[in-house]
Amino acid sequence: MKKLILFFLFALQYTYTLAQQDVIKTIAGGGREILNDVPATNSYIEPIGVVEDVLGNIYIAESYKIYKVTPAGILTHIAGTEPGYGGNLKPAVNAKFNQIQSICLEGSNLIIADAGNNVIRKIDSKGIVSTIAGTGVAGYNGDARAATGATLYNPTSVCADAAGNIYINDRYNYRVRKIDKQGKISTVAGNGNYGDYGYEGPAINTPISADRITIDKAGNLYIVGGRRLRKVAPNGITTTVAGNGANEGTYDGIPATQAYIGNYIQGLTTDAAGNIYFSDNQSHRIHKIDVATGIINTYCGSSAGYTGDLGLARNATLYGPYGIY
Repeated sequence: MKKLILFFLFALQYTYTLAQQDVIKTIAGGGREILNDVPATNSYIEPIGVVEDVLGNIYIAESYKIYKVTPAGILTHIAGTEPGYGGNLKPAVNAKFNQIQSICLEGSNLIIADAGNNVIRKIDSKGIVSTIAGTGVAGYNGDARAATGATLYNPTSVCADAAGNIYINDRYNYRVRKIDKQGKISTVAGNGNYGDYGYEGPAINTPISADRITIDKAGNLYIVGGRRLRKVAPNGITTTVAGNGANEGTYDGIPATQAYIGNYIQGLTTDAAGNIYFSDNQSHRIHKIDVATGIINTYCGSSAGYTGDLGLARNATLYGPYGIY
C-alpha cells in the first residue's frame, strides 16, 4: 500500500497502516530551532512539499530550502540558502530558490516548482541543480520547443509519469504543461482562460483554475482548483470527478461529484489502487475518494489543532495540511 506523508503548518506527520487501521505519528518537526544532521523530530521546519524515494528517504521542501530525512530519521539540509535565483550547474546546497511550491521525483532526479522564479528546476543524483523549464520571466510561450526557452507564470505544482514526462501546473497561464523526455514543452490542459465550472471535453479547450496536479499509474492526470477536481484521461478528455462548484456544503459519505470542495486544496495524490487524496487547508482535513465507488470521505483530521499521535488518523487534529504524498 502506498504510504501517505501529510504536512501541517509546524509539523510533518506520517500515516501508516496498522491492523487495518490508519494510524498517525510525527516523523519530523516539533523542535524550536532549525538544526541539521539531527533526529528530524528535533528540528523546526515549515514544510510545503514532500516526496519519498524508493530507498525510503523523504524530501521536504520549505519556501527556499529542501531537506532529506533518512530511513534512520536523520534530517539533513540538501538544497537552498536564501531567497533568490542562482547556483545552476553547481551543488544544490549552495543554490538559491524563491517560493518553492511543490516537489516530485522523476527517476532519481528531484524536480522543483520554483514558483517565485517562474522556473522548474532539477537536482540530479549527484546533487547538482539546473533549470529545466522557464526563463525566469513570467509569460506564456514556447510550446513545441525546448522547455528551457519557454516562459511560465507562477508554476505551483509538478508531477511525473512512469515514462519520465514532467507535468507543470502553469498557474496564472491557466494551463497544465508537459516536458517530454526530449525536453520539449507542450500544453496538455487549459485554454488560457480562468474557469471554475464543470466543462467536460478535450482538455486543451478547457478553462481551468488549477492549484495542484498529480498523475496516477494509469496515466490519468488530476487537476484540482476552482472547487472542482478534474481528470484528464490519456486520450485527452477531461471529466469532473469531485466537486459541485458550490461555495459550501458537505463532503462525507456522498458521491464525490456532489460534494463541496473548497478553494484551499494544497495537496493532491493517488495511491497504488487509484484512490485519490487531497488536503484541505481550510477545514484541516485530508479527504479520500474511493475510485471503485466514487464516494468521498474524511480520511484524516477532525478540526484545527495538533493532537492524536499514535491514534486513528481520522480522530487527529491537524493545522493547515499542505503537501501530501
